[in-house]
Amino acid sequence: MDRGREVRYDVIRVVAMLFVIAVHVNPKPFNSFPWFKDVFDYIIYTCNGMFFMLSGFFNMKKEFKTKEDYTVYYEKKVISILLPYVLMTFLLYGYDYYQSGRDFQLRLFVEERNPEIISGSRFYMGSLINDRLWRLDDPEVIKIIVNMISYAMIRDEYREHVKSNKRK
Repeated sequence: MDRGREVRYDVIRVVAMLFVIAVHVNPKPFNSFPWFKDVFDYIIYTCNGMFFMLSGFFNMKKEFKTKEDYTVYYEKKVISILLPYVLMTFLLYGYDYYQSGRDFQLRLFVEERNPEIISGSRFYMGSLINDRLWRLDDPEVIKIIVNMISYAMIRDEYREHVKSNKRK
């Protein structure tokens, strides 16, 4: 007996999807109310649990009469979930490997022009200890601003360098 689609479960899915979006967007208006942001975070982080519970609920309704039913079910799951997951993992690792080389080239380019903003394998603009009120004319603040501006200018120069090398 097929009763059709039950809308109440679709509503739960929609709410869970909205929560996923909210987790990734991190709404800024709530930052001014820390207590509300904490409560909001606790609520929206239920999204994965909602999806797992819905999946479990629908899987419990499945009726497996023979061993072949189990085999067919898990073959479909492997093809629809595991195969795309493995494929995307390899694609992302490949992209990450490609990007790591580009980041290395940028770091070398910046290091040639302004070595003091390179710290190991990272770009380091500076730091401020939050123990007093900082003003724009403080030497530490000026140094960070100068480093950020010089990095932005070097990065733009690097982009032009890469574009000109592609044209050749």
